[in-house]
Amino acid sequence: GNWQHAVCSKDDLVITGGTYDVSAVEDAFRGKDCVKIADGSFTVEAGGDGFVSTNDEDETRGFVSIDGGTFDISAQDDGIQAYTHARLAGGEFSMDSGDDAVHSDGSASVAGGTYDITAVDDAFHAETTLEVIDGTARVVSCYEGLEAQCVYLRGGTVNRACNGRRRCGQRRFAFSRRVVLRSGCFFFRPRWR
Repeated sequence: GNWQHAVCSKDDLVITGGTYDVSAVEDAFRGKDCVKIADGSFTVEAGGDGFVSTNDEDETRGFVSIDGGTFDISAQDDGIQAYTHARLAGGEFSMDSGDDAVHSDGSASVAGGTYDITAVDDAFHAETTLEVIDGTARVVSCYEGLEAQCVYLRGGTVNRACNGRRRCGQRRFAFSRRVVLRSGCFFFRPRWR
C-alpha cells in the first residue's frame, strides 16, 4: 500500500488463512464493517493502524474479531483498532505500536492468545469495558497495561514493565470506575477514584 491502505474493504474483511507480508503508508488491513480473522500468518508494517474497523453508524458493526494466527505487527498508530468491539480469542501476537497495541472505542475482550507488546501508550485500551478471560501478555508500555472504565479480570496473566520512555513506577492498570477480579468463587470489587 504505497499510497493509502494495503488491504481495504468497504464492508466486511474476512481472512481464514494464508501468509501475508504487508507494508502500508496508512492502515495495513481495513474493513469498514468488520475485520474477522480465523487463522493465518501476518507480518505487518503500517504507518497508521495494523488492523482496523471503522463503522461508527451501526452498533452491530465496526468490530475486529481474531480467533487464531500468528501476528508480527509494527504500527505507527494502534496495532489493532475497533470502533465498537475488539475480540481476541487466540493467536500469537508480537506488537510494537506508536499508540495503543489494542484499542476499542467501545468494549474489548481477551479470551486467549499470547501477546508480546511494546506500546507508547496502553497495551489494551477500551472506552467502556475490558474483559480478560484468558491469555498471557508480556507488556512493555509507557502508560497502562489495561485501561477502561470497567475491567473484568477473570483469568490470564499480564506482566508489565516500563520501557524507559517515561519514569518507571507508572500505574500497572488504570480503571476509571471499577475493577472486578474473579478467581474461583472469590470476587474482589474495589472502587477506583
